[in-house]
Amino acid sequence: MTDQASLPASPTPRTTMLGGGGYDEGARHQRTAVALALPLLARAAEKVPLPADGAPFVFADYGSATGFNTFAPARAIISVVRRRAGSSVPVCVLHNDQADNDFAALFKLVAASPETYALDAKVFPFGAGRSFYGPVAPAGFVSIGWSANAVHWLSAAPHAVPGSLTFRRADGGGDTAFARRAHETGRAS
Repeated sequence: MTDQASLPASPTPRTTMLGGGGYDEGARHQRTAVALALPLLARAAEKVPLPADGAPFVFADYGSATGFNTFAPARAIISVVRRRAGSSVPVCVLHNDQADNDFAALFKLVAASPETYALDAKVFPFGAGRSFYGPVAPAGFVSIGWSANAVHWLSAAPHAVPGSLTFRRADGGGDTAFARRAHETGRAS
């Protein structure tokens, strides 16, 4: 039997999350970007194939943090699915973030917020504690995915994008350099 005092101290994991929903206080400005993108998300949801044979429609929010900015996109998706397929189709909302995310705060917010998307008995929130730079769910599992304001989590921008605060599909190979950086960041985490 090993004496616990003789074991090396385990390193404290690095985290960008603040406990108890504190992360959301710093993410309020992101709601503006979310609101601007909602029409595009709704338009995509109109075109994505609906599940067959009673399978659920799965909406994934990649990088959902503690859920503050997931509510409006999830409500938009659920609204489109209900209009297209009716109330019998189960809808799953997959909240994805790093394993050290404050998932307890996320699910408390989903359960208690007046803005929640989870009032419908056929809507099922769940989480995946993995980096979105790798597989989060099995292939073909997610019906539609969403990620808002996640480019700032790259370890460093590969280059400046003139005239932009953040990367927005720059011409001249910007997509390739940012994709390569995201891939490198994912391997490092």
